[in-house]
Amino acid sequence: MFDSHGRGKAMAVYSLVPLIGPVLGPIIGGFLTQHVSWRWVFYLTSILDAFVQIWAVFFLEESYTPVLLRRKKDRMVRAGVTNVYTEHDFPKGSIMQVVRLNMIRPFKLLATQIVIQVVAVYQGYLYGNIYILYSYFPTLWTGRYGQPVDIASLNYLSIGLGTVFAAEVTTHINDRIYRFLTNRNHNEGRPEFRIPITIPATLLLAIGIFWYGWSAEKQLHWTMPNIGVFIFTAGAYVCTLSNNTYIVDTYGQYSASGLAAISMLRCLAGFAFPMFAPYM
Repeated sequence: MFDSHGRGKAMAVYSLVPLIGPVLGPIIGGFLTQHVSWRWVFYLTSILDAFVQIWAVFFLEESYTPVLLRRKKDRMVRAGVTNVYTEHDFPKGSIMQVVRLNMIRPFKLLATQIVIQVVAVYQGYLYGNIYILYSYFPTLWTGRYGQPVDIASLNYLSIGLGTVFAAEVTTHINDRIYRFLTNRNHNEGRPEFRIPITIPATLLLAIGIFWYGWSAEKQLHWTMPNIGVFIFTAGAYVCTLSNNTYIVDTYGQYSASGLAAISMLRCLAGFAFPMFAPYM
């Protein structure tokens, strides 16, 4: 839906939502648990999910090129035009083969593509650290700083602010870097032009997580750990956006499979890291 020059803005929104969800969730959940009932955490999630699914059925339009072309072909055939085909045609009765192929492709990319493997390991390690932070963030405020659950949940706003700030800044900078490098490369864009912004962002990761850990250990004013988290999540968002856009530019039509491949390790790390974090 977006060309290479405007893809950064679209990927910014795509990458923002998975990081904003774990911010809004604990805030809403903290107040619901404190003032209503923990059951409403599940009720509200179910209500929102049902709303999204119903809304999507009626208003979400198809945008995948092979599907649109096949539909156009079917309309022409019904109108009497018989000598038409698309490059995405498949033999009758082989829909399950196409489904099986698309289900296998992410695993195949992860097993054979060096680019996917490197980005997957990088994002897995990054998200593992992010979810350690998410999982044990409330313990700092309720245990060490003695805040009630609802007030402690408001500290998640520092995560959200860091993410939103990075989204606004990165959206413009990433596309500008891409255009600059493309013009210097005789107007030929390359996926690697999405990567340079990751270098300063990775430095922010180290600075932010050190700031957060040191100020929390010394039990400085509650704003100090929040500043560290702000810096860390800003860097994490920039790295995520850069990596995702790089994969989309690299794999084109199969970018969904590429993103699925790197998401597998990312989700496994987000699940596993918080389990061994207490021992650290």
